[in-house]
Amino acid sequence: MAANVTGGLVTTAAAAGDALIRQVTGAVRWVDCVHALAAAGANVFIEAGPGKVLCGLLAQIDPTQKSLNVEDAASLEKTLAALAGDEVRGE
Repeated sequence: MAANVTGGLVTTAAAAGDALIRQVTGAVRWVDCVHALAAAGANVFIEAGPGKVLCGLLAQIDPTQKSLNVEDAASLEKTLAALAGDEVRGE
C-alpha cells in the first residue's frame, strides 16, 4: 500500500493501520506515492470511485503510466477488458 502521509510504501498490517490513522489529519503526498509505486514496478494505476481526478493527476506526474478508472458497471467492464487485453501489457 502506498501511504499518502509518508509518500512511501508500507508492507505490514501494523504499518498500514498506523498510516491510515495518520492520514486522517496528515498532508497527502500523492506525487511521492506515484513515484514510490512506479519504482516498485507498478505500471497500471486504477482509480476507484466517481470521477477521474487521480487519473488526471497521474498524467501530470508521470505521463508514461497507464491509468484506468472504475466508477460504474460500464467503466468496470472497460477496465477489466483493458487489463485482460494487450493494451495494458504493452504488447
